[in-house]
Amino acid sequence: MGLVVALQKAVPRRMVLFKSINRLLHYICGDGSWRLLGHEEAMVNACIESLPDSAAQSVKRQLKSGFFVERIPDGRVNRIFPRRKDRAMAIELPGFEDCLYKVRFETDGEKMTGHVTFYDGFIYSVEFKKPKKYFKNKAINILRVSKGRSKDSVAEILDRAEHGRETETNP
Repeated sequence: MGLVVALQKAVPRRMVLFKSINRLLHYICGDGSWRLLGHEEAMVNACIESLPDSAAQSVKRQLKSGFFVERIPDGRVNRIFPRRKDRAMAIELPGFEDCLYKVRFETDGEKMTGHVTFYDGFIYSVEFKKPKKYFKNKAINILRVSKGRSKDSVAEILDRAEHGRETETNP
């Protein structure tokens, strides 16, 4: 019995170490950071302003508690990992189990749409159709924020493009 308990305690520690090493490698390679880039932050703030007050406060608490942003591929899908996933900070409103907000914006005279996604009550990702280098030193002007469909996620589109129309999440 003692061996089983010892193994159960060792596995979470190894996972924490693995996650820490993985995030450090993403940081060193320029594919991650412990803060949002300017264009990501503008999208998240626009989304926060459009949320009901209780949801907006939850997202602010989530971001204030610390996070790591993993940018894949080329910063088009930016996955946000909270430092700690405390259920007390989760958005408790219906619909935030898996949802997407479309953010229509303009940069250099070109209109585009990006996404802010939520999963299990937590901010999950910030998505763009163009790579992060496109947005370097560019201001973005937010035009509108609206609720979208989860299946329109950039991650879903990239997955369908790579694996075909039928995937595990999109039969």
